[in-house]
Amino acid sequence: MESVYRTRGSSADREIYCAGAIGCETEYNDNGQDARTGTGAHALIGAHILSEPHDVNLMATQLGVPAKTLRIAYYQARSIWLRLEGFFPNPSVECSLSGLATKGTADLVSFDYSEGGQLEYLRILDWKLNEGWHPYQLRAYALAAVDSFGFPDCGYVDAIEAWMLPGTYHLTRLTEDDLEDFRTRLMAQHERAGKQFSAGRWCTYCPIRIKCTARDQYLQSAANALASTRGTPLTREKLESLWPMRTVLRKALDEFDRAVKLEIESKGPLILADGGTLGFHETQTPVFEYPSAVYQALQSMDIDQDALISISKTSLEKAIKAKAPKGQGAARVRETMAELKQAGLVTEKTTRRLRVTHD
Repeated sequence: MESVYRTRGSSADREIYCAGAIGCETEYNDNGQDARTGTGAHALIGAHILSEPHDVNLMATQLGVPAKTLRIAYYQARSIWLRLEGFFPNPSVECSLSGLATKGTADLVSFDYSEGGQLEYLRILDWKLNEGWHPYQLRAYALAAVDSFGFPDCGYVDAIEAWMLPGTYHLTRLTEDDLEDFRTRLMAQHERAGKQFSAGRWCTYCPIRIKCTARDQYLQSAANALASTRGTPLTREKLESLWPMRTVLRKALDEFDRAVKLEIESKGPLILADGGTLGFHETQTPVFEYPSAVYQALQSMDIDQDALISISKTSLEKAIKAKAPKGQGAARVRETMAELKQAGLVTEKTTRRLRVTHD
């Protein structure tokens, strides 16, 4: 059964709930830090699997993301791959798929045919930066692959979603009935394309979310529902019913904050209705790039080692002041920090936060 539309795997979890944006050619472009970190981690683990050259620090610089977070995601992904490598012989990285109703680019696909020309197995893996279940994306990839290669003799398609930062993954074995049920449900949505809107957590990456009336009404109802809980007892059932609304509202607020920051960066501080000025406030924070080297350097200094529970500014201040004569603690902290800076063990990181000021 062929459709006039082909649902992208990345859009499947939205389109299975909301037919309004089906057929929209515009793709949502998320350029947030998490999205860029995920892009970098995808590229790094793909290069690792293919034994191609790659550099975490260079990738972090190119994408403008924290090298530490990117490194954690990459090495956690490598740990997952170490467990799954034998499960994916001759893997195809960034595999383009196109079926009768779905299409997309799966992060990893592995399949093989028997001597008789029968498909023996079909395995699909999708990398995600953070943990979060996307079952219909995997089904969309599997459906496109089955339309292209046939259904495997083993009786199921192995679909794995792997979450890089947590270092975990989940395997689902999709039967032919599972995929046909998904196809039937998706085709029913395709018949309602551009007509039937249903707002929810799946709105986050929708290309028409800004001008969607259904989403506006949902956000308004979410704000009203959460505001109505002030001063009232909250039952377990109430908490469970409000959580999805809270999540959508939080994402909308994050999006609003990004718009505010971009406006301030391009045109300067905002003048608020109460007369306040909203702009950026910068603070300098010490960063200890090599904690083990810092700890070794502190061994020769007169500080309370028992009070040094971590290599951080707060912990260092506590440990130094614990041994310093009365009234000399602040001076000793400055001296110690200066010595660590001179040794190249501490750098200053500039942090910008929004702040309202009044004249």
